[in-house]
Amino acid sequence: MIFIGRSQWNGDGSIQDSSNIVVYHTGPISGRLGEMRRLSIEELLRHPSPRWRPVAGNSNFLGVYRWNILRETN
Repeated sequence: MIFIGRSQWNGDGSIQDSSNIVVYHTGPISGRLGEMRRLSIEELLRHPSPRWRPVAGNSNFLGVYRWNILRETN
C-alpha cells in the first residue's frame, strides 16, 4: 500500500479531491491477477474488514514507513 497524499483527481474524472489517498494492489483474487485500488484514508478507516484499518490496535497494521530512496544521500 502506498500513501499518495492529496489527490488532484477523483475516481469520476473530476478535479480537486482534498482527501488523502492510498493505492494498493489486491494480489491474486480467485485465480485472477488482481487489481489496483485507490481509496481515501477516511474510506480505509471505515473499511468493512477491520484488518485493513490503519490503527494502532490492529496487529495487521505495521506502521507507516518512508522509502529509503526518498532520503537524501550525502
